[in-house]
Amino acid sequence: MSNRPTMLKIKEVPERFPGVTEHMIRQLVVTGALPHVMVGKKYLICEQVLCEYLTKGNNQIEQSELTHGKIRKLY
Repeated sequence: MSNRPTMLKIKEVPERFPGVTEHMIRQLVVTGALPHVMVGKKYLICEQVLCEYLTKGNNQIEQSELTHGKIRKLY
C-alpha cells in the first residue's frame, strides 16, 4: 500500500461527503480557505485535508466570504 494522497475533483466531493455541495467547495477553494492544487483547469483537493477541514473547521474564514464571490467584468 502506498502513501499517495487521494485527490478529488470538485465534482467528486459530494459523492464522498454527503451534504457537502460543489458550490461550497468551490467557494472555499476560490477564497483560499481550502488548500488545493490546480492541474490545468481543474482544482484537486486532497481527501485527507478536506476531511480534516470539515471535522475541525477553519476559523480564519468568515461566512460572508463564502457567500460573496468576486465580480469580474465580462467583455
